[in-house]
Parts: sequence; C-alpha cells; structure tokens
Amino acid sequence: MFSFKLLIALLSLSRIPLGVWSYHLIKKNDVNFFMLVFLLVCISDILDGFLSRKFKIDSKVGGVLDVICDFIYITICCLGLVLKKLVPWWLLIVMLMKFVDFLISSFLVNTKQLVYDFIGKCLALFLYVLPVILVVVHEYYNDLFSITYFVVIVCVLLMSVISFFARIRKISLLRDF
Repeated sequence: MFSFKLLIALLSLSRIPLGVWSYHLIKKNDVNFFMLVFLLVCISDILDGFLSRKFKIDSKVGGVLDVICDFIYITICCLGLVLKKLVPWWLLIVMLMKFVDFLISSFLVNTKQLVYDFIGKCLALFLYVLPVILVVVHEYYNDLFSITYFVVIVCVLLMSVISFFARIRKISLLRDF
C-alpha cells in the first residue's frame, strides 16, 4: 500500500544525497549543474512540506527529520564552500552551534512541535541559498565577491546572535504559561 508518510520521509531524506552531489559539483566548479541540483533540493523541501500539510501528516518526528535533512544538506554544501575557500571554516561551527541551540531550546519548551523564531527561519533560508549565492558570484561576478563575502559573514553572525536571544526570550515566555 502507498504511504504518504514514507514518501514525505523519502523526499526529506533525498536532500542528503543531493547535498553530497552538490558538494562534488561545488568542488568541480560546475555552477550550472549545481544550480539545477539546488532546484531539485528546493522542490523536495517544498513538496514534503506541502504533502504533510495537505494530508495532515504533520508529526514531531517528521518535523525533526525535515530540519535534520535541511541541516545536513546545508552543512555538506558549506563544507564544499570551505574547501574551495569561499567561506571561513568557523562558519561551520557557527552553523552547528545555531542548530544545537535550535534543537535544545525546542525540546526545553517541551511542546509537541519544534519552536521556531522569525530570525532563525530567515537565517535557515539564508544558509540554504548561501552556496548558490557564493558559487554564482564567485564564478560570474568575481569582482563583487569580496563585498558579497563580507555581507554574508556579517548577516550570518548578526542573525545567529539575534535569533539566539529571541529564542531565549520566547522560551522564557512559553515556560511562564
């Protein structure tokens, strides 16, 4: 029998091999094909969310799986960026710390769902498209790469700090209820 839960899980899990593929495309500097694979990643992410809402299959496990697969995809791609020297290595540490912050603070609230904050969602989206931005700018607009690099680093650091404090505030408000 066809299972939408399985399909949704497979769509989420597909981002891991697509991330490995993206990593190799970043290393090979195959920008056009990398953008095509990124489009597949976006489709899988949008589709798994759409299907889970459409068929009311939202679950804490499914939400956690989706977030973990997104994080793995982002990390694999950013590792490729680090190895190509397009981002500093410590950006991976910032990403890991933010992910751990997200998981711990979500479970501290002890709700049935993950706890999101607006800036954290913006940061996740920014990190999701970051590899495409940096690879495209590096390949086609190299003279703008230095300023793009600076803006990226500042944005990631600012959003990480603001999100951290927003989550602390949100958790303290939720725990008071």
